[in-house]
Amino acid sequence: MKLHIPLRLLAFCLPIGYASTSLADYDIEMMRALGLPSEIADYFSSGAKFPAGKQSLFINVNGQNHGRHEVNIDKQGEWQYDAELVESLGLHPCKLNTQADMLMSQCYQGSRIDNETGNNQLILLLPERYIRRQPADYEFGGHALMLNYTASRFDSQNHSSDYAALETGFNSNNWLFRHNGTYNKSERHQGYTPYNSYLQRTLTHHDAMMRLGRATLSDSLYNGITLDGLQWLPDSSLSLSQRSDVPVVEGIAESQAKVEIFQNGRLVYATQVQPGTFRLTDIPAQFDAVDLSVTVTESNGSRKQFIVPYLTTSGRSTPRQGSYSLALGRTHSLEKSTEMPFITGSFSLPWLNHHQVRGGSFLSRDYRGIAAGYSVANSDYRFTALSHVAQSPSGKGTKLQLNSALPLIKNLKLNAGYSIQSERYRSPTQLRSPRKDGGEGTYWPVSHGASSSHQRQSYSLGLGWHHKYLGNLSLGVTRAEGGDKQQNQRVYAFWNRQFGAATVGVSLEKERSREVRDNDTRVFATLSLPLGKNRRYSANMISNGRHRSISNSLSGQALNGDLAYGLNATQGTQSNNGTYSGNVNYLSPFTTLSGSYSHLSENQQAFYYSASGSLVADSSGLTLSPQKIGDTFGVLTIPGLAGISVSTPGGKVKTYGKQGKAVIPRLREYQPSLINVDTSTLPPDADIDNGVRKINLARGSVKRINIGAINTLRAIVQISYADGTKPAIGSMILDEQQRVVAFTNDQGAAFIEHQKAHRAKNDASSQRFSMKNSSGQACYFAIAADTSSRNRAGISHSEAVCR
Repeated sequence: MKLHIPLRLLAFCLPIGYASTSLADYDIEMMRALGLPSEIADYFSSGAKFPAGKQSLFINVNGQNHGRHEVNIDKQGEWQYDAELVESLGLHPCKLNTQADMLMSQCYQGSRIDNETGNNQLILLLPERYIRRQPADYEFGGHALMLNYTASRFDSQNHSSDYAALETGFNSNNWLFRHNGTYNKSERHQGYTPYNSYLQRTLTHHDAMMRLGRATLSDSLYNGITLDGLQWLPDSSLSLSQRSDVPVVEGIAESQAKVEIFQNGRLVYATQVQPGTFRLTDIPAQFDAVDLSVTVTESNGSRKQFIVPYLTTSGRSTPRQGSYSLALGRTHSLEKSTEMPFITGSFSLPWLNHHQVRGGSFLSRDYRGIAAGYSVANSDYRFTALSHVAQSPSGKGTKLQLNSALPLIKNLKLNAGYSIQSERYRSPTQLRSPRKDGGEGTYWPVSHGASSSHQRQSYSLGLGWHHKYLGNLSLGVTRAEGGDKQQNQRVYAFWNRQFGAATVGVSLEKERSREVRDNDTRVFATLSLPLGKNRRYSANMISNGRHRSISNSLSGQALNGDLAYGLNATQGTQSNNGTYSGNVNYLSPFTTLSGSYSHLSENQQAFYYSASGSLVADSSGLTLSPQKIGDTFGVLTIPGLAGISVSTPGGKVKTYGKQGKAVIPRLREYQPSLINVDTSTLPPDADIDNGVRKINLARGSVKRINIGAINTLRAIVQISYADGTKPAIGSMILDEQQRVVAFTNDQGAAFIEHQKAHRAKNDASSQRFSMKNSSGQACYFAIAADTSSRNRAGISHSEAVCR
């Protein structure tokens, strides 16, 4: 916290009593006897005050703190009116004809302003009629173009592939447009697959959104559908409901491996994992409640596949009010012959406490379905039941889904899901299309990938247990049985325990399918030890039933956590040659870069490298970000200050470049979003006007946040005149605008703390000041903005001659 030391020192040195901070009585004769100029009494005749100019001060309004703001102080030390500041403080604007020199006390009659110079704080007491009773409405608007991207390449002697995921669009007022798709190049497939292209309008008065174009059917009891048409759906944030929880994908990799995740045959996510256990969260699923088909490709080209059931919308919180959704259009599929016009609708109603009832229907020329659901959820448990009845060309069928999560005993939690459907049940995405040979009433099967065969039964069961001394244990089993007699079963167990800073863990994974009779079992054990503050050593063992390998790895962080790296050496039982690998991940202010290299025992090599991030183009230019942005985002500017860390709802960001820009990737919709500048990352000669901002935005808004940067000079200056004499005690020092900034002591020294607005370009390397010499004439001196001689408090020492 900065203190206006010159004023405090002067008040301490002057043996003058006063009744209050707003009314002081200075003894002019005593000041003259002490050798102090009488003009000082005139300056302080109205009490303690802040120096003239822009000051960064804390503001308290009627007992409520509003953080630090940039405040204009006139030559008399009075607070000047500022319309933008008044708006951020929640006050009604001034009803008088505001002028450039209008004072706050003039605008708000009956108010009182106290200057707490020792605490850098202004206290404003004013009648309640000047305070807005209700907070301002949600902010709308903003215009910007956006692009999210992820690009990666995996290359080895046995397998190579390229992957890119793109999302582009624009935001304009309450409208937004989005298009996304993926590019995939491998031995099996090559090409770009477009997914969604839609225009969306936020309708806050109706708590809803309208979406037009090709998009995933959302907020519906019918999942896995992409439609070309119109959707009316509740705004998920405004109605306090959320999308389903995408299941976590866990597994064991025997080497550096590529993991690909599919839904309905679509590649929705691809990444690289290190040897050992992996856990993938925040999967960008394209559909609700459509199983995830996972493919793990090892460095030597071997593959394994398993299915993670995504049974039902168990993660949905109970809404406080009812909502409904409607969709009208045509289903979209890679098989053009399966597309059909349809209309569907769903509703949800809260019932008693924590209960919810849902219903819906789907109608088309060849398909008629009805669905109903019930759920109950609180902080301890949740249960969901969902049933479908459908009439299709395959006949009449039913489907039932159950999902629950509940505590059994203390620290033991159960997660279970079950799904079963009759032989003739078909979802809208499983319809058969008419034969093109004219055979009426006969249908070809529609292929949607490995996970969408006519699955008749699936279940998942998981147990999570935590004990203070025995550690954490997770057990689970999943099984999916298809109508074509396909089966996929997976059993897993994960245990870990911390002993001080050391960690011990054992993991087991077993898979079995009807096509592969051999059991695929993997066991992984690890011991991890810290090596200093930012490095860890791990000893690992991996066995798959056929061979075993021992590995040693070193991982760590650098550059304040922005750079992560890992090294691994593995010795297997099948070969005398070892396997060596390394990986690095760098979070720059512009993009996220990742890379890895593996040297295999058969003298084979494997490479992986990727880049991800986003771009935003608005009226301020192009801004880059290492993170992906959402529907509602912002652009932050702190002019001239690069490398400043800022906490946002989307995570920490850092400014870059001369303009000091950064993208705020995600801001909360219809809830307060807090933007907080980490002042410890500011350079010694810089400050900001207000490092904390709270904003409320509607969905699709783009917020430009400008935080004023201030150059701050803190220097103890030994001043002398041209003739070598020293200034008298209490001599005033003025800046270029003739505002008082400091006073000299009896040795002719002064502590000068002066602030001026920072500009990204053409900032002067020195600041100029003036004072009066012994003959009463003005003289001038300059202080260079040299940061090399500053102490830890940011204060420099220099000498100056006033000429």
